[in-house]
Amino acid sequence: MPAGDAETLVLGESDDLASLAQALGFFDQAHFSRSFTELVGSTALDYRRSQLPTVAYGQTGRRM
Repeated sequence: MPAGDAETLVLGESDDLASLAQALGFFDQAHFSRSFTELVGSTALDYRRSQLPTVAYGQTGRRM
């Protein structure tokens, strides 16, 4: 998985990492999450939070 592709998709509109993992050809969300963390150095949710305005997120980390 090219890190740039995954990073771009994680920042997209979908909050559903399972669908994103499947679209990228991963067996499941856990496999995607491990690979993303290994390549990028943070979880997909943490990466998303660090790259997008914090106003868009509530306490749960989901978009409001």
